[in-house]
Amino acid sequence: MFDERTTEMIEKAYEAKRKGKETNASRLLCFMADGNWHLGSELADKKAGGWRFGGYLHILKEKGVEWEKELVCRHIYKYRLKHIEEEGDDVIR
Repeated sequence: MFDERTTEMIEKAYEAKRKGKETNASRLLCFMADGNWHLGSELADKKAGGWRFGGYLHILKEKGVEWEKELVCRHIYKYRLKHIEEEGDDVIR
């Protein structure tokens, strides 16, 4: 589903959460690990990362985690972790 680096970072984030040593960036990564699209308002929630989630996305990007951003409507974006395109994903069914 995700590339090797992102999968490794997700595992580290869950390990930190289990030990009670999570950071806001790791909390955000755990929240986004489901692979679904999330609105910025969801990511700004304290459960996910807080209002500075854009900064945490940048930190994760510097560590090799890739994510996608898509415009929903004027000034509203949605985000998700970048998926690896698996063989057969481009086939129209």
